[in-house]
Amino acid sequence: MNNIKTLGNELTKNNQTCTVKTVNVIGDTPVLPLFLKNYAALIEKGYAPQVMNGTNQSKAVYVEINNQIVGHIVFDVMKDSFNTAYIILSCVDEKYQNQGIYKIMFKHFESIVKKLGSTKILSFIHADNQNRLAIWKSVGMIPQFYRMEKRI
Repeated sequence: MNNIKTLGNELTKNNQTCTVKTVNVIGDTPVLPLFLKNYAALIEKGYAPQVMNGTNQSKAVYVEINNQIVGHIVFDVMKDSFNTAYIILSCVDEKYQNQGIYKIMFKHFESIVKKLGSTKILSFIHADNQNRLAIWKSVGMIPQFYRMEKRI
């Protein structure tokens, strides 16, 4: 767990102090179980394919309140001409939603990936996941493509 770095403390909309942290790899950190739990929940809701995205080597920005992780952004930096920061999965615990935690995490995430040379951020979202779409729009993400699918 020696790759955990504290980025600072911020106040949520409810004036709770949250601690923002980052890890260079999610393997062998407290982020991994929450990542897997939330990824499984998306699969069960039909919002994610039944394939694994991300690895132990993926990076993360996360927020703790009272030493408990309440949200995370897990990402990889792609080796393309943009050094694209690919968000694999992001979430905020239901009990802590609508408190500005995602915006806090995203601000730190964006700063980190800029320092890593990224000039573009990319992620995928299921068309029916309107809550996530609204959150992403609130941090400046805009839809670029639709993937059409027909099962036969």
